[in-house]
Amino acid sequence: MPRQVKGDSENSNQSFTYSHDMQHLNEYLKIIGEREISDDGRYQWDSYSTSAKSYYTKRFRNILTKLITIFSPKNVEEVVKNLLVYNFYKKKNGSSEVGQFSGYHYFSSCNSTMYRVLSECWAQIRTSLEGIDYFIAEGGRAFRTILDALEELLKFQVLNQQEKKDFSALFLQCKQYLRADFKVHISPDSKVADHCQTFALSDPLHPEFAVTCQHHHDLVCVTCEQMKDAISSLMKTIQCSCNHGLTDSFRDLQFKLQNDTQSITNLKRHLIRCRNQDSAKSDLFDTMQHNEVLLICDWSMKYLPRKYREDQSDWFGKRGLPWHITMAFHKTETCIESLGFVHIFQSQVSQDSITTAAIIVNVMENIQSIDASISSFHVWSDNAGCYKSTEMMALLKSHGLVRSFNFCEAQNGKGPCDRTGATLKSAIRRFVNQGHDVLTAHSMKEIWYLDHLYHFLNLKKKSHVC
Repeated sequence: MPRQVKGDSENSNQSFTYSHDMQHLNEYLKIIGEREISDDGRYQWDSYSTSAKSYYTKRFRNILTKLITIFSPKNVEEVVKNLLVYNFYKKKNGSSEVGQFSGYHYFSSCNSTMYRVLSECWAQIRTSLEGIDYFIAEGGRAFRTILDALEELLKFQVLNQQEKKDFSALFLQCKQYLRADFKVHISPDSKVADHCQTFALSDPLHPEFAVTCQHHHDLVCVTCEQMKDAISSLMKTIQCSCNHGLTDSFRDLQFKLQNDTQSITNLKRHLIRCRNQDSAKSDLFDTMQHNEVLLICDWSMKYLPRKYREDQSDWFGKRGLPWHITMAFHKTETCIESLGFVHIFQSQVSQDSITTAAIIVNVMENIQSIDASISSFHVWSDNAGCYKSTEMMALLKSHGLVRSFNFCEAQNGKGPCDRTGATLKSAIRRFVNQGHDVLTAHSMKEIWYLDHLYHFLNLKKKSHVC
């Protein structure tokens, strides 16, 4: 009698199990009204063609949908979606942590909540930013430098792993607090010294620039105090840990930490000044009359001419077109109206006080031609030399229409001009992508007119349909 090999026995058992399972599957498919699967042998999934993979994928989805319908007929799509999201999450994280019970997968309640959140709110990719507020940029860079310093202290065995973890969590919490909640907590009558706007903006050396608070600072901010204590503790740790072999390294860390502390302090001062400026602008809107207009002015970055297909020789040596943006705000009984004025220059002009004053005067004359009831203006600008000069003040004073002139905090307060500039640049970008060239100031003006006309007609069409 021939002797049966062990491998042949295992293959025989597997074939029997496969045929038995396929028979039961076809019986189930026959019951639910699906076509049976032919028993033509098993192959690797990669060996199937694209059309075969698509066919089997559709069949598997239909079978799965009908199976889920038996258990939850009203939530079939939601269950299928959660299964797909779970498989995506598992593949992305390389996790094999999934429970099994009688051959089936199950999900715990905490995981199901996480998958549901992931299906509704996908993760976003962090992107680089240009032209951001340099106070905020320096503050963020300071926190990153502190975290790098913690890594070095851990490498030098000055801090253990738990201490480094606690310091990192604390500084990340402080960074998030300065970005989100600190500006909200600032008020003129706060009992927290770090949040008191009146106390922070008063100059102790010059009484004429100081205001005495009418309240006591008997409260403290936990996050602000923790940040101060953490920085002080790190400084003491570095000073006490200096030894002969690592003196230079610790001195470098001490110097970096001092600069980071100053950057964080400058960020807090900047946020307080921004808050004070926003309050002043809100007070101005509250007290403005119907015959007054607020003007926010800014010289935008020069626009570089663009072609749809640009040679390398044309790309080098470009000269930008200067343009000035002025946003006008008028308060009515029901709302605040806004109107933008853009002055584009074909040739290079000197962005001095005389040119800027002429632009502001032209804007005021145009507004008065639109509404003759306007009799006074409030001007806001940055601290550029073309605005903050005696020539500018003398020219606007001689015109007799400017009631007040305020200067914004650095890197803040020109949001309306920046938003208008971004909108106009997007219109130019769309026009260039359609196969056109934008090389002159006249073409820029024509683009914005056509873009405005297109949006007006589109809005009118939607209104007519409604």
